[in-house]
Amino acid sequence: MSCWWSVTFSVVGPDDEIERFREGLPELRFKFRGNMPPRVESSVPDDGWRHASNFLPEAGSPIWHHAEVKVRTIGFLSIVAGRNYYAHAHIEQMVAEFPNLTFVGIIYTDSNEEMYWTFDGANGESAWQEHPMNGGSPAEVVDAA
Repeated sequence: MSCWWSVTFSVVGPDDEIERFREGLPELRFKFRGNMPPRVESSVPDDGWRHASNFLPEAGSPIWHHAEVKVRTIGFLSIVAGRNYYAHAHIEQMVAEFPNLTFVGIIYTDSNEEMYWTFDGANGESAWQEHPMNGGSPAEVVDAA
């Protein structure tokens, strides 16, 4: 059984950095092996999987199994992405790799209809907030926009 994680996020910053991020997006690779570095592990929400390093992919696996740029303007990107099996650590790494960019987004999974997370990242550091679903699904909210 799979566990699909959907992420919609925006990235703002210097246009040359935005372009470097956009061009590299399909090739972003996971670099952690085994346990996450302590800084990353302490900032990722503890949704029950944080300490289960067997769920982390091997180093070199893609950060996203699907990523599509929806909007590209000067200094701005809007992206819809997804991956099978977890995404918090992947977002942490992405933010850390591009410290000159600012990220903001939402993440949810098809295996948890009770909550979703929002994140923001700047200067290579991320912050997370957990939110109850309060009925409906994030897909309904996104599609209604």
